[in-house]
Amino acid sequence: MNQFFIWQKGRYILISRSVRGQINMFDPRKDERLSDLTIRKVAMRQILIEIEDEAYEKFLGMLELCPLIRVLSETEVADMKLQCDQCMKQAILELKADRVIRRPRDYAWIMAALEQNVIAGYDGFYSSQAFIQYLELLGITDLPDRTTLYRAYNLIDGKYPQWSFLDNPDAKEALRRNNIVVRFRSAFYRAKRG
Repeated sequence: MNQFFIWQKGRYILISRSVRGQINMFDPRKDERLSDLTIRKVAMRQILIEIEDEAYEKFLGMLELCPLIRVLSETEVADMKLQCDQCMKQAILELKADRVIRRPRDYAWIMAALEQNVIAGYDGFYSSQAFIQYLELLGITDLPDRTTLYRAYNLIDGKYPQWSFLDNPDAKEALRRNNIVVRFRSAFYRAKRG
């Protein structure tokens, strides 16, 4: 049991806390109990909820009924997706302009990195064809075919950045492949910062 005195309203009050968390306040001069409080732990959680536009107003109305819930921020998913798409396009165009992407199969290293969540917001693609279609939608040209990407993607073993390659390239080529992802990440986040 913890005990200490505090000064309140011109007098000292003895406060004791039991092992169970109960707080007792006594006036030591009169030996009387002033109040009985119970300490409770307050746990806060943040959750991310995606709401259809039709349900948005109703949901906010329900939140107003519960004073313990606060809306910290709100964004439109379409805006976030559009920003990520623009950053992706800008990063790939920068890599092409700097001749970091030299071979058609170099796109496979980016696809594999996205599959392994190297960039937040991208969960990867279901197939090499889906990745190519996505890049085409962004307006990227001179893309490889799906077979080239598929074969290169299957050469990767392990998790980025400790990739090893089943075709056993020399150290310089293995480093170049890993550096494509490093340059892509930096170009993507640079574009995101604006």
